[in-house]
Amino acid sequence: MIDKIGQASDTSKWGVTPQKKKQEAKNIITDKVSTGKRKLGVQTEKRLRDLALQKKAGQKLVPGIEDQPAENNWSIGPFRKFEKPIMEPTKEGFDSKNVYNMATIREGDTYYMIYRGEDKNETADDCTGRLGLAVSKDGINFEREPNPIILPDQPYDKQGIEDPRLVKIDDTYVLTYTAYDGKTAKLCLATSKDMRNWEKKGPLFPEFPADVDRTADWTKSGAILPERMKEGPFKDKYIMYFGDTDMWMGYSDDLENWSYVKEPVLRPREGKFDSRIVEPGPPPIKTKDGILLIYNGSTKGKPGENFGGYYAGAVLFDPKDPTKVLKRSEKPLIGPTQDWEKEGYVDNVSFVEGLTVSDDGTWNMYFGGADRSIGLAVADFKPELLSEQAATAAMSMTPGAVAVGIPGSGVYKPTPK
Repeated sequence: MIDKIGQASDTSKWGVTPQKKKQEAKNIITDKVSTGKRKLGVQTEKRLRDLALQKKAGQKLVPGIEDQPAENNWSIGPFRKFEKPIMEPTKEGFDSKNVYNMATIREGDTYYMIYRGEDKNETADDCTGRLGLAVSKDGINFEREPNPIILPDQPYDKQGIEDPRLVKIDDTYVLTYTAYDGKTAKLCLATSKDMRNWEKKGPLFPEFPADVDRTADWTKSGAILPERMKEGPFKDKYIMYFGDTDMWMGYSDDLENWSYVKEPVLRPREGKFDSRIVEPGPPPIKTKDGILLIYNGSTKGKPGENFGGYYAGAVLFDPKDPTKVLKRSEKPLIGPTQDWEKEGYVDNVSFVEGLTVSDDGTWNMYFGGADRSIGLAVADFKPELLSEQAATAAMSMTPGAVAVGIPGSGVYKPTPK
């Protein structure tokens, strides 16, 4: 039957039947219910995950920072952290005064942590940092080996070794660290096949220009991207972010001989959490959007104070030209909120250096609290953040030969003791 304007009588002027409209309405309701169930499922999964993590650690999770930043699609976070340290100084030994400055790597089902220890029997004038090794099966509870694996035994490191960053490239562990001779800090590199016997390569930049905030030849904190650049002005080279006032970028053909870009790639920002310094955190990660670096920033202090506090932020560099910043966090990811972060050897410090991926479905971010203890912050793992061929060594999870950056994507048997 046709009506006066030539349309079927049971059809609207848009050609939609009442039955179709009814089905569309039903579909909308079904979609909303499904979306609600998915959201509820995700929330339930997160709650169960957190409960499991809290049970493993024997303590609660709390917000990573009081003013928690919103989730974004280019970085990791938001973070929750355990309310107490996961590692504290021992009663006696090389790490009886302070434990902090940790580098982490995960291989298969084993987590390794190289950390800085200081002895309570040494004064501030003769306190020399040494690097120890701790091992864990869950990324939370670590068992320490009794003796240091790297000692200060060279003229350039006679006052101590600190600030390690660790990657594995092919079958070689590559460790950057800061050596201190009592006057000048120098960024150094060492390599190992078994993580216990290390060959020191010496300072990477024997000469480095001074400026108003930095002593001549002073360099620190090198975070290496553990794969060669695939394109752009640094094609086929390794890159490294380093520095502890402004942030610089180095590049190398062989990981031992390094040059640097003549201008900083990241500077402090007035009025932000990083208004005083910027310093690399864990090794950078290659994502689908660029090169993601978690970094440390400190605020300017009040008159008479050196600084107001240390926080962790995130920056995304261009995947073709790693000197160019694409995005940068406006708010910190974590900061000192707990008493053990606010009071210690150096007050008001949350300093990040280690990052792994856990089978619990989280990023594990390790940090030093008040330069005395080691803490752990976690964020939900987002596989969509990574490019399909992301180098998983950048996440300190499995060797770089494994292409897909998801937990359990590769099996690797670490070198036995």
